[in-house]
Amino acid sequence: MNISDYWQLKNGKVRATLHDVSEDDSDETDKCYMTDSEAIVTNFDLVKRVYMKEHHISEDHAKSVDALFQVKPTVNGESDVYLVEFKNGKIEPRDIERKARDSVLFFNRLRELS
Repeated sequence: MNISDYWQLKNGKVRATLHDVSEDDSDETDKCYMTDSEAIVTNFDLVKRVYMKEHHISEDHAKSVDALFQVKPTVNGESDVYLVEFKNGKIEPRDIERKARDSVLFFNRLRELS
């Protein structure tokens, strides 16, 4: 599985550093970041937004994790994909579960379309 093979993820605009994806802008006067990592990831919130817009579906109908992170392929060509969600403050377990579930379903749908 190589996430760059999926058409929605080939758009360079959905690629970002983990640092950028971790931005917490809940306080407009004091933006902060949850990590300084410069690892390149897929901004999955943006992928979901593009997909939903292309299909004329309100973004309110699905949740998504902040990022997809793919570990470089091993010698046998396989690699792992990780869902990454940043939280700064109150954590609602049901919200995390829904984001993970919707993201997995959404990711599988992208695989079907590619």
